[in-house]
Amino acid sequence: MPGLKYNNRSWTLYFPSEEDLDRWQELAKAAKLPLSHWIFETMELHLAESPQEGHDLAKEVSQFKEEIATLHEELRIKSKILQQYETELFNLRHREFLQSPSEIRGFAQLSEELVELLKKGKTWRSDDLLKALNLDPKNKDSISILLNQLQGLQDFGLVEESTKGWRWVK
Repeated sequence: MPGLKYNNRSWTLYFPSEEDLDRWQELAKAAKLPLSHWIFETMELHLAESPQEGHDLAKEVSQFKEEIATLHEELRIKSKILQQYETELFNLRHREFLQSPSEIRGFAQLSEELVELLKKGKTWRSDDLLKALNLDPKNKDSISILLNQLQGLQDFGLVEESTKGWRWVK
C-alpha cells in the first residue's frame, strides 16, 4: 500500500511475465533509479519524442479505411466502364460474326485475344472466355459473336467443344 503522500497518485502495474519484470528492474537498476521512477521517466521521454496532439492513430486508421472503401468503389465503377468499352469495341471489330459462320461472305477478322487464350491449351467454358476477354456477360451481341467465332474455329477443325468447354486442338 503506498504512503499517504502518494494518495490518489498511485497505480498498479501487472507485467506479462516475471521475466519482463526482471528485465525492467535490471534496466532501472542500471539507470540507478527505482523501478517506478524509471517507468515514469521512460514514458515521459517517449511522449516527448512523439507528441500525441493531432496524431490519433485510430482516427488515421478510420480515415484510411474510408479512403480504401472509396478507392474500391471507384475501381469497381471504372472496371465496369472499361468492360463496357471493351465489349463495345469487341462488338464493333467483330460485328460480321453476328451472322452465323456459314453466312459470312468475304473477310471476317477473328479475335486475336480469343485465339491466344484458346492456344494456351486450357479448356474454356464460354462464360470464362467472356470474363477473360473482359466482355459483359449480359451483352447478347458479344455472346453471339463469341459463340459464332468458336463455331467457325470448330468448323475449321481448330477447336473442339466438349462438356467441359472449348479447347484448341491444333
